[in-house]
Amino acid sequence: MHIERFDEVRAQYAISPFDTDFKLILLSKERAQMWNSYIRFKIFTNFTTFHKSKGSKMTRFKLLVLSIFLITFSLLIFSTASLASNTVKIKMVTNKGDIILELYPDEAPDTVKNFVNYANNNFYNKTIFHRVIDGFMIQGGGYTNAQDRKMTLSAVKNEADNGLKNDRGTIAMARTRDPHSATAQFFINLKNNDPLNHTRKSINGWGYTVFGKVTKGMDVVDAIAKVKTIRTAGQQNIPVDPIYIEDVDVIK
Repeated sequence: MHIERFDEVRAQYAISPFDTDFKLILLSKERAQMWNSYIRFKIFTNFTTFHKSKGSKMTRFKLLVLSIFLITFSLLIFSTASLASNTVKIKMVTNKGDIILELYPDEAPDTVKNFVNYANNNFYNKTIFHRVIDGFMIQGGGYTNAQDRKMTLSAVKNEADNGLKNDRGTIAMARTRDPHSATAQFFINLKNNDPLNHTRKSINGWGYTVFGKVTKGMDVVDAIAKVKTIRTAGQQNIPVDPIYIEDVDVIK
């Protein structure tokens, strides 16, 4: 951001350069960039004044201290802003326990929007984990029992080229052979499943869109993975005792 635009942008966000409310400062990356531009400008002007100053040693010392403070403040803003990423928190309640998920709308905007839409409309309530393969993944979100598949909305485009990998604990969209056929079903990876990652934009290379990860409750996921499964209704790997998703709530 050019220095001459700082006052314009600052007025847009109604921020004082002396505002100490860190939550206000760190609401967006643009705001952090604005602060960085302003601080770099102040450091430059302070050092310029320092070198040109013919005042007392105390004046020169104050300018030096202020510049050091501004450098430290700039580093603090960016270290905190990098941690305060844009995420959506999900609580998935199952009859085996709760699973807390963190979704990434920056990396997979359409997929996260699609999942949140289903969650907000209670679509996942009373669906099951209908495909459980220990050492691979657990899949759910589409059936109320082994035979009854729920009607879904239109498919969402594949966003597997977002750089996120199908590593252990991540949640990704299930689909058919068509790369852009994902609707409501999802799976949670039990290990690093590299063959599911995006390699190229082709039928065999698109991969499966990762859009979040488990932040709490991986023990629940692992417990689900260990249940006994059977083949029934033309499908394999169905838990003998149903694993129900009782509720999916957006908590942030």
